[in-house]
Amino acid sequence: MPRLKDIFVDTNLAKNFCTPVDPELKEFIRWLFYQGSLVVTNKVLREYCEACQGAASQSSILVIIAHQTKKRRLVKFTNNNLLEVSFTKAELRIIKCNREDHEHLKAVYLSKRKMALTRDKKFAKDVVSLPRIRGMAAPRPQDLPYRTAR
Repeated sequence: MPRLKDIFVDTNLAKNFCTPVDPELKEFIRWLFYQGSLVVTNKVLREYCEACQGAASQSSILVIIAHQTKKRRLVKFTNNNLLEVSFTKAELRIIKCNREDHEHLKAVYLSKRKMALTRDKKFAKDVVSLPRIRGMAAPRPQDLPYRTAR
């Protein structure tokens, strides 16, 4: 089985997948549909659905999830997977993102490439600087090497 090119996409960016204007974002969405693997949890899936409510047409993120599920490329971590990861007291002192985003940090930690696309500066800083993760995070797809597997 080929190595998955997984990436976590925060809701603050996924909600903009319906009508992307930026050509780089369009290319990222195309890549995600045909080659990439989205990292999700139950909580992220709920957030995506809530963010897409009221959209005139079905959101691209939901189409991507359906397609990846069918192709067995969706990387979904269960609540049990997330419960296996706990942050130490020292790590909790370092973490700057909201408590609600700790589950997202765990998903990035469990992912193969530890890569996140987010506009949340504190979450991005935690992905990059938390010693256990030492991943990559950026607000724009062109700022990440998402096309190449590592």
